[in-house]
Amino acid sequence: MMQDNRPKTTRSAFKLMANPNLTLISVDGLYAPYEANTALDENCNVMIVSGNITLDEEIYLKKKALEKGLLMLGPDSAGSIINGKGIGFANCVRRGSIGIAGTGSSAMQAASVIINKESLGVSHALCSGSRDLSAGVGGIMTEQVLNRLNEDPETKVILILANPPNKVAADKIIDLAGTFKKPVAACFIGHITEKEIPKNVFLTKTIEEAALFACALYKKERLELVQFKIEKNSRIVNKFTEEKVNAAPHSSRHIRAFYSGSSLAYEAVFTLKDKIGDIYSNLKGAKPLMDYSKSTGNTIIDLSDYELTKGKINPFIDYIDKCERIKKEADSEDTAVILFDVILGYAACPNPSEYLAPAVKCAKEKLIARGRNITFIAYICGTDNDPQNYTKQEKVLNDEGVITLATNSACVKLAGNIIERLKKIKTGIY
Repeated sequence: MMQDNRPKTTRSAFKLMANPNLTLISVDGLYAPYEANTALDENCNVMIVSGNITLDEEIYLKKKALEKGLLMLGPDSAGSIINGKGIGFANCVRRGSIGIAGTGSSAMQAASVIINKESLGVSHALCSGSRDLSAGVGGIMTEQVLNRLNEDPETKVILILANPPNKVAADKIIDLAGTFKKPVAACFIGHITEKEIPKNVFLTKTIEEAALFACALYKKERLELVQFKIEKNSRIVNKFTEEKVNAAPHSSRHIRAFYSGSSLAYEAVFTLKDKIGDIYSNLKGAKPLMDYSKSTGNTIIDLSDYELTKGKINPFIDYIDKCERIKKEADSEDTAVILFDVILGYAACPNPSEYLAPAVKCAKEKLIARGRNITFIAYICGTDNDPQNYTKQEKVLNDEGVITLATNSACVKLAGNIIERLKKIKTGIY
């Protein structure tokens, strides 16, 4: 019988390795702070995939890293790109000159895919963690990441992507970016600043717009071209809106959306709540759901929330819960649109459509039997070079009647347009 000599702890791993510079931690959140502290003691950068770490522990670890001149990415740092190489969850994209600082890995993945489609590449994409721009943490690690990107000679343009931030923390980051000589594009979801924006900083409302601005800044293109590209997507959205509203049962007028990526879910919440009214969700910025397993009105669920993933596999990998929700919501007479994301790339589910397509087919068969129709929309975050192959995944879902659009914001806009039009028809306004 062969003896297993693999290290059992972070400390024993350091004894076997010669000067490692990054420790990736993905253990139960109860134990992650100890392992991270051990790595910092060894003067090693840290990336924590784990969640369920207290705010005090996060602040302590980040301050300690700051004192040592190290990075402490996370918690909830599911993926990053370092020197063009994906770490954890990441898409297969070109290496290039756009550096990304983000608080959510799904936003960074979505942006990197857009950059790749623009025939550009990513130098680094570093995820500081979902709470880094909260009032408690105050952007400790986002500042560190931005300073690293500013000092990196390979990074020519900086892109900042943040989940809904604390106002003071966000404005502090904007001020810091304003001291750089490099151009900066940024999207702070749900944040509206009243301060004067530095001349080298360009604030946007969506991940798509921020990524396209970063590309235009690198190419030194006229920024008006960004709006032209977004309007091109809008024309496609308007075409589908007309088709689907005409086919929809006008008694149904709610959206049910299920996301594996919290940043993408936040983008949906803050895009739709002013457009279609109250949104119920397990995310801040929306009305709270009393029971996550039951939808109320317009519902957007972040399936990666710790309360929903206790003892379960990450929803980037396991699609069982998403498939069950798709079938369940199709049975509701209130449902007009079902929206979901599909995250491709390294470490993600090897073939998402293998699970999603049968779930949609089952739901549609029941709908047809009842003489009803629902619009299914999916945002696929990926490239053809990903192990799952974007085109292959898209074709399988399209064959089942699922609409796929190039960006999450386009998918959300389509869903919102349909619900908005159905509400007007219901009330006799339209």
